[in-house]
This record gives sequence, C-alpha cells and structure tokens, in this order.
Amino acid sequence: MVRKVAFVLALFLIMLQPALALTSDIKVKTLPYHEVQLSTFDPDSVSFSLYESFKGESDEYGDILFTFNSAETTFGIVVYIKWNGETVANEKYAERYETGQPVFLEVAPEGARILETPEIENKPEINETIEEATNETAEETANETAELNDSQQGITGLVVSPEGLSDSAKRTAYIILISIISLAIIGMFFFRLRRKIKKINGTDFKPTSLASREQPDIQLITDLESKIKNAQKELNLLKNQSKIKEAEQKLKRDQEELERLRKGDD
Repeated sequence: MVRKVAFVLALFLIMLQPALALTSDIKVKTLPYHEVQLSTFDPDSVSFSLYESFKGESDEYGDILFTFNSAETTFGIVVYIKWNGETVANEKYAERYETGQPVFLEVAPEGARILETPEIENKPEINETIEEATNETAEETANETAELNDSQQGITGLVVSPEGLSDSAKRTAYIILISIISLAIIGMFFFRLRRKIKKINGTDFKPTSLASREQPDIQLITDLESKIKNAQKELNLLKNQSKIKEAEQKLKRDQEELERLRKGDD
C-alpha cells in the first residue's frame, strides 16, 4: 500500500511540473545567417549549473528567437556567435532574468553593423458598405454573446476566456486542475482499499478454540511416548542378547582353558 501511495504522489509531482513551468521568449539580435548558441544556467550556483541549451541560425536581419520553459524563478544566459565554426562574439549575462518575462539580447563582434529589422504593418482596406454591415453584425453578435454569457453565468458562475488569462493565472488554473485530478485518483485508490478491507472483515472467520488445538497435540505426544518405550525395550533386548552371547563365549573360553589345564596336569 505504501508503494502505491508513493507512486501516486510521484505521478502527481510529475504532472505538476508542466503547470509550474513558465515560458520565457529570448530574442537575440546579431549578424545575419550566423550560428547562435545559447545556454541558460543557475545564477546562484558557484559552479556552472546548466538548465538548457539552444542552437540555431539567425535570419536575414540577424534575429533569432528561443523559447525557454522552466519552473525556476530566475536564470542566467550565455551566448556564443559563430561563423564557419569559429566564435566571433560571446557574452555571459550573470544578471538574474525572471522566468516568464521576455528577454532581448544584442550580441555581435565589436564594430559590426547591426541591421534593423523592418516593422511589418498590415492595414487592409475595407469597403465602407461592408464595414458598416460588419459593424452592425458585430454589434448584434456582441449583444447575443453578452446575453448568452449572462445566462451561462447564472448556471456556471464565471466564464473566463483562456486567451485573456495572464501567465500566473494560467499557472494557477493548471495547478488547481491537476490537483483536483490527483486528489480524485488518490480518493479512488483509498475507496477501493476501504472496500477490500470491509470485504475481508465481512468474511466468515471461525477461530479454532484452544481445546480443539490442544487435543491433537496430546494424542501425538502419547503416540510418540509409546513408540519411544517400544524402541527402548527392543534396544534393551538387543543389549541383553549381546551380553548373553558374550557370556556364552567367555564361558566357552573358560571351559577350554580348564580342559587345557587339566590335560597339562595329566
């Protein structure tokens, strides 16, 4: 039972890890089409304690984005910029970056010209007639959605769109969800265990009385004592026969010795 409980708790911790992890977008600005190697590490460790390593190539403007997922609260960064396998620039950022926050780094050889990334603006032209019709439809849809939400709130309470949640709110929601699932698993396990215990306690169990257990023992002892006595008698009989035989042999030797002495006197 202890092993099963430990397994359930370990499974709960494993399921809880993704919920505790936060995502940090690390953007590096460097020279175009250069190899970028980035490593995150523990800033509090005396020796270098690696969290995760990334490798990629910058685009035509020298931009590259890495996504770092971790349950740690802070992290440090080391960046290497390489061209044809040779390191042309490197930086170690020992400052503490907060997990879950975006990070922007600019790493390039001294004196190198950094290209500016153009901003992409999408401004589609919309016909006024279509726009008015769309606005009217959107207003009607919004009113219907509001009414629907009001009716749903009366039944389910509060409805929140996942897209509107912050990282901390999502993290809390995941923790609550996984906790509920884990508690349900543990509850089912103990419920089944309780049913087994009740089933065992409910079976007919008739203990054997002390007298009924002692009676076969007394009979066995009596039989053993009888066998021992018989064996002792047989052993004594054998000993007596052996003594008689020895006495007869001694008597025979004495008689022979007597006859020899008599013959010698004659």
